[in-house]
Amino acid sequence: MMTNTYTAEQIEKIGGRRWTKAGHDRVYLNADVWAPLIGLDVEFYGTGNVRGATLEGTDNISNTRTTALLSARVFWEDGQVKVADLVATANRVRVGVTGELLADRLAMGIARQVAEVSA
Repeated sequence: MMTNTYTAEQIEKIGGRRWTKAGHDRVYLNADVWAPLIGLDVEFYGTGNVRGATLEGTDNISNTRTTALLSARVFWEDGQVKVADLVATANRVRVGVTGELLADRLAMGIARQVAEVSA
């Protein structure tokens, strides 16, 4: 897994939400930001429940597994995007690929997004 250093402002520019409390400074990436970067395409019912999902356009993922994966926390702190929860969740719910592969896809997607907004 590659690691790049980013500023909080760079992560905010790609859609992150800053949270500062009790000496912590984090920028959270909600699933609507990080899911497309790993190739996860999710359709929702009007109620907000998952209707269906594919990974990289081919692998159908059950609604239960998709909901679990979307609950993973991805955030920036101290220059790094933290993806341990995403990796653990993906490996636990077995979405068809390893959590490490998803973390690599996410790292590449974030690097690409940051480059686009910085250009």
